[in-house]
Amino acid sequence: MSYKPQSKPQPHPDQYKIPNLPHYRFRIACIKKGLATYDQVDQIINSFFGLIGKSCEYEINFVERQDFSYIWFQDVEIRDLFYKGDELELTKEIDDPNWKAPTKPLIQAKEELLSEKNWDDEDDSGEMDFSAPLNLDESSSSSSSQGWAEAVEPLTLQERLEKLEKSYICPKVTIKIKASEYLRYKYTPEQLGRLRQNAINSDDRRPISEYGSIALDDVEAFSPYDKPCDPNVVINTAIPNGITEADVRRLMGKFATTATVPIRRNGKMEEVQSPIISIVPRKRKDDYDRIYVTYHPGTHDSHAALQMRAWTNGFLMDNGKRANFQWKRKFVRINDKK
Repeated sequence: MSYKPQSKPQPHPDQYKIPNLPHYRFRIACIKKGLATYDQVDQIINSFFGLIGKSCEYEINFVERQDFSYIWFQDVEIRDLFYKGDELELTKEIDDPNWKAPTKPLIQAKEELLSEKNWDDEDDSGEMDFSAPLNLDESSSSSSSQGWAEAVEPLTLQERLEKLEKSYICPKVTIKIKASEYLRYKYTPEQLGRLRQNAINSDDRRPISEYGSIALDDVEAFSPYDKPCDPNVVINTAIPNGITEADVRRLMGKFATTATVPIRRNGKMEEVQSPIISIVPRKRKDDYDRIYVTYHPGTHDSHAALQMRAWTNGFLMDNGKRANFQWKRKFVRINDKK
């Protein structure tokens, strides 16, 4: 009788689904970056700011060796705009494709302009001394105010030179763009070489574009809901020496969307600064230190913190030392949940 190995249990499709909070709006964007580098994602964000005419503080959690990464926007309105995609009516100015540059070099055109007339004959006002009479309607008298109003004022030498220089500058036209435009980045030569090699290996003869793009994805829980947990608390169990509450607040505080967190003290509810940071030293030799960061239970701030800080490398503490962190959810025993 042959042995048939049991298949691994499949994860529940909703285990990464974040519980719905109708009034909560995420400040996190999840992207599928493809071949994009950190600098290319950063350029996309700044180009987007230029298109919408707004900007805010932002941070990129560029996850190495993974297709996904996260972006935190301080302004939730801008984050929502970033996700609207083709619904946005965005415009940008580009060089007029129908414009044709003058054939003569600008220096030659200036020399020809200066040689048209002896510009030294200008009066003190700088205007040209035209000897030809004004071309007015014959029925109008020389004293007619209407006839003089229709006369064209002569241009000074400076004005004609400025007009000539402007004719050598390509005019701009405004065009509408879609999300596929503002999410694009130009491949580097190394990236193009990698794409060409992949095409050769797979016998793909389709033309390769010079541009790639990132894609927007749904925000999901960073770790699965496969155990009971306190969803508004994140924990760290590998505490660097010398870490302070100020260090942790500087690292994790920006993800709090509420000013305070309600807690019960001495039988009374109080509001304290969000997030609540607790550094708990070990009590036994076989135990370990812990840091608890508690956000408001009516928010998904802990999810944002995990997506941006699950792994934090090289954080500079106040004591001048650098530290690495690994954050996770605070899992609890079933009988701990009252």
